[in-house]
Amino acid sequence: MPSVEAEPPARPVQPPQSEGDRELAAYAKLLRCGAWREEMRASDLLAGDGLPAGALDALRELAGGGALAARPLGNVLKRVQEKRIDGIALKLTRRKDGHGFAIWRVIDVAGQASQAPGRPSNAELLRGALTNLGYRRTEADKAISALGARVESQPLADLVREALGALVRPPMSGSKPKPT
Repeated sequence: MPSVEAEPPARPVQPPQSEGDRELAAYAKLLRCGAWREEMRASDLLAGDGLPAGALDALRELAGGGALAARPLGNVLKRVQEKRIDGIALKLTRRKDGHGFAIWRVIDVAGQASQAPGRPSNAELLRGALTNLGYRRTEADKAISALGARVESQPLADLVREALGALVRPPMSGSKPKPT
């Protein structure tokens, strides 16, 4: 009788992962790292500063593994930005800055829906009004600090008048002017 050798059990054959599946898996990993505190250009993402733990590794996976470069990373992020992953309440957003560069951020969609956009503080509104009138931000900040705690309690129109008055007055010296 001829000897019959037992064949090893066959391993289940995994179909090769397509490029799209690999990207979606890396994108899901990126979203699971958590929301980003601030928006970032693709070139800033390469450093990983300000990203949640594990996000830089997920970005490397998204870009195909090797060394990261801003343009290919931006292209990959652009491909996956509209994709939603079941069970993850985060999404990747993109906007363009004033120079035409894409600015990226992972945000919490569930928290965004429950968070109604609130009115900016009086200090922010006053700073915006003064800078729109042509004053520098530092000048506007000085005028706001001169108003002190009244900034949040007084009507905005009164605050603008007082701030403009503080901006046009010459700085006070330690001595009083002599009467003429």
